[in-house]
Amino acid sequence: MFPKLTRVLIVDDSTVARHIVRDLFDQLGFTNLSEAPDGAKAYDLLCTRLKEGQPIELVISDWNMPILDGIGLLKKIRSSADFKPLPLLMLTSNDETHLMMEAIEAKVDHYLVKPPTLESLRKKLEIIWKKYHPSETPS
Repeated sequence: MFPKLTRVLIVDDSTVARHIVRDLFDQLGFTNLSEAPDGAKAYDLLCTRLKEGQPIELVISDWNMPILDGIGLLKKIRSSADFKPLPLLMLTSNDETHLMMEAIEAKVDHYLVKPPTLESLRKKLEIIWKKYHPSETPS
């Protein structure tokens, strides 16, 4: 599992959805949480935090958002040398195969269908942690 001090960015245009996800991370003991209402603001925050020396270490993003949606944010992150290795968990109300294939082709780390539960979030975080840290013992 990711360390509790991991800098997490929660991206969703719904204030209620961001609150739900924040609450789940709080229950898991995470304390360094940021939020953005769309992919464009999220990307700006990623750049700002990187310049400040406090880079975001995990993004959980909704798929459907105005301005820049989750898949657009994912593609922008994966095309940037600075953010390419940044873990991203896609949060979606869609479980359609062709959409999931698009996300997989864009190199999403995993996806979570809304509404997320504490256990489903924990499992996805463990899977992503193992992907990026195959030889480390989860904390």
